Amino acid sequence: MKNIAEIGKRVKNQRKKGKFTQQDIAELLEVSVRTIANYEKGDTDIPSTKLKLLSKQFNVSYIYLVDGISPKDRIEEPNNSEPGESFPITIGELIELYKNEINRLKEELKKLNNEIRQFKKECGDKEGCLIKNIKIKNEVGV
Repeated sequence: MKNIAEIGKRVKNQRKKGKFTQQDIAELLEVSVRTIANYEKGDTDIPSTKLKLLSKQFNVSYIYLVDGISPKDRIEEPNNSEPGESFPITIGELIELYKNEINRLKEELKKLNNEIRQFKKECGDKEGCLIKNIKIKNEVGV
């Protein structure tokens, strides 16, 4: 369960670090200055869509804003020849990247399935089917 007070503190710290006013952030998120103050005090939960915008504005990861995992918390590579060298991303960020890639691949698969259904539906003559079949196989890389 995320701690909204801690998230609010991180947002406030990043806002100040970036020299942004509450007004600047309110305009970015299209909310009132009062809402920003409530976010920072931990009185109001910040929607994930707003947190993603903030992470981009502050140039920090979404995971950092939500969980407080920062570069200094990164895990060490087990078989690294240089002690103390760390992975370029945290486990949480890696999981988020994989989830995004899985969603992208699902969308691509959905498009291909739609093309196959359309192909089967339109395939009336064998010569036309053969040409479309070759085109689809080339696009898919078969």
